[in-house]
Amino acid sequence: MTNHRMMVKDTDIGEELEDQINDLKHLLEAYRNGDISERSRQPITLKT
Repeated sequence: MTNHRMMVKDTDIGEELEDQINDLKHLLEAYRNGDISERSRQPITLKT
């Protein structure tokens, strides 16, 4: 029996998390380069 630890990155969820991290890194890079801008924040109004 081999004593091998399963790493999160080696699981399906780990791959998905890594993809999300890479997407966020690209988004941040695009924001820093000025390719995208921050949208204006508008107050949230609740409908009653």
